[in-house]
Amino acid sequence: MSTFLCPIVEIGKIGCHPNADLLQITHIAKYPCIIKVGEFKEGDRAVYIPEEALVSNVPMFQFLWTKRIERKDVEGNTLSVEMRVEENPPERHRVIWAKKLRGIFSMGLLIPVPRKYRNLPLGFDMSKELKIEKYEKPEMMNTGGDNTHSPGWFQHYTEIEPLRKYDHILTLGEEVVLTEKVHGCFRYNTRIRMADGTTKLISKIKVGDVVLGMDKKDHAVPSKVLEVFNNGKADRWLKIKTSRHGIGRGHYYSSCVCTPNHQFYIPSLKRYVRADQLKVEDEVLSVRRDLGLTPLQQQILLGKILGDGYLQITSNNNSAAVIYSHIDKRYTEWTTKSLGEMGYEDIVPLPSGWSSEVYRGSSLYSYFIYQKFHDFTRNKKGIKVKKRVPEWVIQELGPIALAFWYMDDGSISVDGDRNPQAALATHCFDRESQGILIKALDKFNIKAKIQKTEGRLRLRIPTDSAELLFLLVAPYIPECMQYKLPERYRGHQGWIPTCTNQYKKTLLPQKIFSIEDVSQQVKSRRFDIKTETHNYFASDTLVHNCNGRFSYNDGQLWVGSHTNTKKDDGKNGWWRVANEMKMEERLKSHPGIIFYGEVYGQVQKGFDYGIRRGMFDFILFDAFSLADNKYLDEDQFLALANSVDLKVVPTLYRGPWLGLEAHEALADGPNNLNGKHIREGFVVKPTIERWNPEVGRVILKLHGQEWLLKKGKG
Repeated sequence: MSTFLCPIVEIGKIGCHPNADLLQITHIAKYPCIIKVGEFKEGDRAVYIPEEALVSNVPMFQFLWTKRIERKDVEGNTLSVEMRVEENPPERHRVIWAKKLRGIFSMGLLIPVPRKYRNLPLGFDMSKELKIEKYEKPEMMNTGGDNTHSPGWFQHYTEIEPLRKYDHILTLGEEVVLTEKVHGCFRYNTRIRMADGTTKLISKIKVGDVVLGMDKKDHAVPSKVLEVFNNGKADRWLKIKTSRHGIGRGHYYSSCVCTPNHQFYIPSLKRYVRADQLKVEDEVLSVRRDLGLTPLQQQILLGKILGDGYLQITSNNNSAAVIYSHIDKRYTEWTTKSLGEMGYEDIVPLPSGWSSEVYRGSSLYSYFIYQKFHDFTRNKKGIKVKKRVPEWVIQELGPIALAFWYMDDGSISVDGDRNPQAALATHCFDRESQGILIKALDKFNIKAKIQKTEGRLRLRIPTDSAELLFLLVAPYIPECMQYKLPERYRGHQGWIPTCTNQYKKTLLPQKIFSIEDVSQQVKSRRFDIKTETHNYFASDTLVHNCNGRFSYNDGQLWVGSHTNTKKDDGKNGWWRVANEMKMEERLKSHPGIIFYGEVYGQVQKGFDYGIRRGMFDFILFDAFSLADNKYLDEDQFLALANSVDLKVVPTLYRGPWLGLEAHEALADGPNNLNGKHIREGFVVKPTIERWNPEVGRVILKLHGQEWLLKKGKG
């Protein structure tokens, strides 16, 4: 995936729109962008939001999902006009798509830099500040199968950056080759288990549901369902019953009705096995029902939300993170470390506006953070409200939560007799929330009163109660924050218990005690899903990418998807390609070369490349020499492809590079595989390989206007 940024930019030359008096045209790094007349002038600063960016549901972007509704009489005269804003717009309505406005192509959106960020430098990425992320459209097909150990030499394919952003890297006159960009992937079927530990028939799963998935560190994590597919009827079904020892309340057994190719993980074999190959007494893995945040994580996150932290909720309200920052980097690191697996380790320095830096940290996004803390910023209908304190805080506020709240918003002072007293800044909460906080403190016999100082509310804690507060929180306060304690409580390193895994022991082995063929009783359709983590747990794994790697090395054939090295287990599409196309026989005479190609076929409606349903084809686009540690030059690549009798991606142009404007039209037009639908775009690279410090290997891509417009229409 190429780099996704929403940078602060400077507006350059502005031109007139040839077909609209109220519109103008400017360019951001050669991305055409249409703006309203008078919205910007040359030299202004703006935030550039690229096409395919997913914006958050906030007022500044509401114009994207505002509909104009006209009432007309029988003669067609307009009686009234109403501008109606969707309350909960779906993701597709919040995506910045490439568009044609009055016949002129536009890519991306320019907005003024929000006031509080106007001191940030040009080029600063605003995606996190504005809660904007890259929109990943679910693919129509995927394939599964088990992964295997990947040798270090079997490298992933190089990342390709956009031509519009980096066209200056190509030298006018150097020989280049433009090849067609081909798009493809497969499909695979299974059942799934929900993130809360319950099971749910796949036929009942909806887009936006949260299932249990596996992240890159092999941790079980909640994973949003991006799309659901109906794959037709199955002729054969199996019912498998397993024990349920130690995984929560319920019956003494679990049962699963699935197709024979449904895969179960067998821990003793450390691999997946098809349902029709299982035996009674085999052990599979089951998921506990009591998943969630640990008590320590709940206390830390509660303290941060009461303090300087804020809840950042994903667009579909299924996941949230707690974002926090502090001038002292050591305190931000203390918080992150204390959260254990839930702490996101990338601590970012940001200008504070006060001639200093603040350091921002974050928890990971989690379904359980949203589930636990959403009512701080959402009402019962899920609508965003001003930050408030729910009543459950009275019972659940503990010493560790109190310590983090005090470190964030607390202060120490002395009374007239030089006795220490404390205060907690609470001006962001309303009077009702202030009352709840007073009751929560009273549970510890800490008496607090609302005080208004310089127009800002705080809770003042007198000397006697302050002493109780210091006794409770001092053990958990690191040295860097002990200036908020009386001197007699200082001088230690601070202590937090080691954070256990995000989940309690999630997976437990269970024995199969019956396998029954229920094909006569079950007449059902098969379904498939696509998830956020590109997999879903306890059956087969889904992989998002479909371009493949093949290499004969160390006396054997190696096969991989874009990200994983695959086992020859009869369960995945890449080995199907390898076996049916006799890859080992073809590549054996060229050891030490990694061949990169695209498995293509059924992709989406209108993009089947002439391949019948269930079938595929394979086409090469690059090769890497391990001996030379470089990608092959174009002529070497073509000669190699010819020697192994494999097709290569169609060449659209070979010759001197004449500049983006001269070649841009080649991104559009019919594809050269069957000519029945539009091409996706092209990839350009020098015919003689070279390296550049900005992008690494010099290879760039340009999507066609027609293809981008088609994506925006769905």
